[in-house]
Amino acid sequence: MKEKSVLFIADGPLSNPILLSQGIPHIRINSSEGIKYFLLSFENPALLEQDKNASERDKKCKELLSGKAVLIAVNAPFYRSKLVQNSGILRALRFFLMILNGILVARRTVKKEKIDIIHCRSNFPAFIGVIVSRLTGARTLFDNRGVVSAEASGKLSQKILLELEKFLIKKSDLVVVVSNKFKEYITEELLPGRVDPAKITVIENGFSPERINFNQERRNEIRRQLGIENRNVLIYSGTLSKWQMFDEICDTFLEYKKNDDSVFFLVLTPNENEATHTISKKGIAGSDFKVLNITGNDLGDYLSAGETGVLFRQKNLINRVSAPIKFSEYLGAGLAVLITAGIGDTSEIINEYPFGVIVNEYPKDLPNALKTLQEIIKKPESQKLRAERAKKQLTVEISAKKFYCLYKKDIKF
Repeated sequence: MKEKSVLFIADGPLSNPILLSQGIPHIRINSSEGIKYFLLSFENPALLEQDKNASERDKKCKELLSGKAVLIAVNAPFYRSKLVQNSGILRALRFFLMILNGILVARRTVKKEKIDIIHCRSNFPAFIGVIVSRLTGARTLFDNRGVVSAEASGKLSQKILLELEKFLIKKSDLVVVVSNKFKEYITEELLPGRVDPAKITVIENGFSPERINFNQERRNEIRRQLGIENRNVLIYSGTLSKWQMFDEICDTFLEYKKNDDSVFFLVLTPNENEATHTISKKGIAGSDFKVLNITGNDLGDYLSAGETGVLFRQKNLINRVSAPIKFSEYLGAGLAVLITAGIGDTSEIINEYPFGVIVNEYPKDLPNALKTLQEIIKKPESQKLRAERAKKQLTVEISAKKFYCLYKKDIKF
């Protein structure tokens, strides 16, 4: 039986960190299983020249994909034009032209390479995919990463994007979402009775065991290096974007400190200066925290050095349907998770296994949640058990296998 050929349309450049941690591992894994990949990305070469980190990520992606996928770059029109960069209207026109070019390049690739499936990561790639699908007959897989309309500013933008989401879900042959809560939202609220639930598959965001892997010896070594051998370590990992609730996480540390003087705050973030400023402003003593920018495969070692990972989100639609990669990374490192309620399927996962503690109402329920947390982390052996369970349930390999099964599926809805 002929193996499938897939045109994977990225929702941006190769240097996108999310693509590096999620999409590219899936391509590498399934390429080894015989799937023939063509990866279409949207690039701005001027940004690569200006941003060293982006340039390094771009280079790493190309190395990882060597022999695994044929790379096709669609460059943003007029990417060096200062006039375009300084005008919102011209930037919007440039985006429209880039989409149009993406349609032309995708159509040409599908016909030339006899592509079976157009894998569209997020909304504007799905728009390209749906159009090209109608022109070529290739199937479209809409890899829906979130509710883009809810993230938009302005009522008109939200309304337009909402209608686009409905259109893309109805016209795509297969739809992938990141949580059961997302699927419920589509079938019960967004398009009740107007979409076949069978065409929607849940594929969770998974962690990479190559990057995140619990190792007791490395845990002990990192704790010695940081001088926290006898501390109860609370970890936050990620950026300091507003939705990460970093201020509230700092307040949580202070609340924890009231009943456990040994608690230590380890923050792993690229926003080192901002994190240090916020923590100091909260009055947390210098001996009680450390801020580090850890990248690559070292992240897992530093996560494993803690007892608890914190994941807070506000209660809204965006978070209700989400599947933060951070959740699976914490569990992959064996951490107990202190998490607010209403984040995708995380509450169900935590209730099924002793993975952590849910703060149902923040800050009202925080003190009791922290007391429960202290009981959970008293059992050091549970750290290894959490990591082992996460390996069976929440890895990129598991996610990739589910995509592979969809590629092989011949049903057309």
